[in-house]
Amino acid sequence: MTASSSEHGPRYRACSTFDPLLTELVDCLPIAVVLVSKTGDIDYLNARAQALVRDAGLTSTDFAKSMVAASGEGHERPRLTVKGLEGARTFGYQTTLLSGGARLIAFQDITQFEQTQAERNRLLQLASISEVMPAVLHELKNPLASIALAMELLIEDSPEDQRERLHGILSEVRRLSLTLDGLGRFRHEVRSTRHHAIDLALREAFALLEPQAAARGIIAKLDVHDMPLLPFEPAAVRAVLFNLMTNAIHACTAGQRIEAHAHFDRDASAMTLRVADTGAGMTTEVQQRCTELFFTTKSRGSGIGLALCAGVAEAVAGTLTVDSAPAQGTRITLTFPITPGVSDVSN
Repeated sequence: MTASSSEHGPRYRACSTFDPLLTELVDCLPIAVVLVSKTGDIDYLNARAQALVRDAGLTSTDFAKSMVAASGEGHERPRLTVKGLEGARTFGYQTTLLSGGARLIAFQDITQFEQTQAERNRLLQLASISEVMPAVLHELKNPLASIALAMELLIEDSPEDQRERLHGILSEVRRLSLTLDGLGRFRHEVRSTRHHAIDLALREAFALLEPQAAARGIIAKLDVHDMPLLPFEPAAVRAVLFNLMTNAIHACTAGQRIEAHAHFDRDASAMTLRVADTGAGMTTEVQQRCTELFFTTKSRGSGIGLALCAGVAEAVAGTLTVDSAPAQGTRITLTFPITPGVSDVSN
């Protein structure tokens, strides 16, 4: 065997097992090939094998040894996952025993396939959950509403020394109800035939979310201007704030900040809601897909939050803009236009 040196380890060339013509043919194959001698030495990597190893940021020697070791373990679905300079990569392979005891290992990079399959399985699971979600939410929200009402009445009739604990329970019930609103607004109207105190709804929602941020050491502030009564469903707007705040909390660590802001612009006849954080931020690729339903970068995320917010903005012919960069935080702004003739309502 002859070999020449490279920055990724030795480049294996023709050996006594292959004649020059066969070597040239194997080098033209679109699949990666490793030839292992009877003694376990690496005799040959074809051009495709060297390219895969190089693209993964691995050394030929270390990768080939890992492949040889894995190929002798008799896996039912043979695959090898290795960590290189470019992150973890998964390779599927097949081993053929040659005459004289040598082994020919053909392999390919299946990292993207594995990721796509995992994403497909996750989407199928979420899709099945979404079919039953409306019924589940309905069954949960009705008793929660009854519990909240009962707690409010109980607080009024309770001694002063018990009210603080009861208020704590009531806050948890309201927080659960807000969480359910955050999960279930896809199938509900955003505009309303009645006018509501949206500024009050936002303040109430923030009051339930701020303790979650504080528990993580995150500083959360709210700036909501007094607004006229607006023709939006309070639950829909609360759901937007819930999802934006929840994402911001997950993106931040102790000492970082979240600032929520909302105001009504009479000249533009629109309400603006913005949540900005100083957290991890998004890459360009994530930012381009962040409003896709079920898309998430979190291992236990649902990928529903920003998709819901985008759906709410679309339902009122509004806009959702995302400004973000890695390690520089994220700012998400939604506008809620008012239909003509509605913006002149009085405070």
